[in-house]
Amino acid sequence: MSSELVTIEYEISRSEISIIIQGFVLGLLLYPIALKYILQIWEWFTNTASAEAKRYCEIGRSLMFVASLRIVLILIVPSWM
Repeated sequence: MSSELVTIEYEISRSEISIIIQGFVLGLLLYPIALKYILQIWEWFTNTASAEAKRYCEIGRSLMFVASLRIVLILIVPSWM
């Protein structure tokens, strides 16, 4: 009787962990698609021709990548679960 309770307890924990992993994997799979459109809009607003301005644009793209990855992994994915 006690072995049945132990397996039920472990199955619940395992399913909760799988939901968390599935949420993070889904977030990471959908992230490049969203980032592509975000960066296209970013470049459309900051359409510049000089080399120095393009360098700042690359820095902005890097910051956009890091910030949006953090938003996806910290806020959006856990709220989905």
